[in-house]
Amino acid sequence: FRINAENPWTLANTTVENASVHIADRSAFYTVMAFHGTNTSSDIGLSDNTNTIRLPEIVETTLLAPLGFRIDTDGDSLVSGDPTSPDFHQHFTVAFDKLTGERFIFPGAAHPDEWPGGRKTNVSVAHGFVAPAPGDTTLWQDSILFDGDFFLAFREGRYCRLNAQEVFPDTLGHPDTLYIEGQFQPQYKLRVFNQTW
Repeated sequence: FRINAENPWTLANTTVENASVHIADRSAFYTVMAFHGTNTSSDIGLSDNTNTIRLPEIVETTLLAPLGFRIDTDGDSLVSGDPTSPDFHQHFTVAFDKLTGERFIFPGAAHPDEWPGGRKTNVSVAHGFVAPAPGDTTLWQDSILFDGDFFLAFREGRYCRLNAQEVFPDTLGHPDTLYIEGQFQPQYKLRVFNQTW
């Protein structure tokens, strides 16, 4: 395997069977090479890629109003919109808690009375490059603080790893700026990611 196309190949595992398992800590390119004694095949096999698709950064300004975000998996981009619109269909919502003074990320279908168009998703703080298992109720949460890396799980078995940052204004009454970027894993049910910011 190799993490990027320009890296050298690293031996992940050997087997005398027709199958092998490699427990990865991040996504990579994989291939097969044949061995017979000290001889190896003259070339590597066709490469299979588990790497992710980069989502370009989206920058939004806000004056404490909630913002919805949708992952456009066809166009490989992040789209922002009004979560109070039932036609927006957000995957997650970023909202400010006026009582605590903190900003949170909520799953898309959270608070349907306020944000009616949300899709069923889960959010989790990202520790490393492997998203939590689908049934891990201790790591998938109702909301997380808006700051740093997080995972987003779609109902249909797709995953994203995103990064959220904010810049506060120098003067009260001016909007602050939200920066969100990340990556989408196109492989169905694959929870492994690679890129960092």
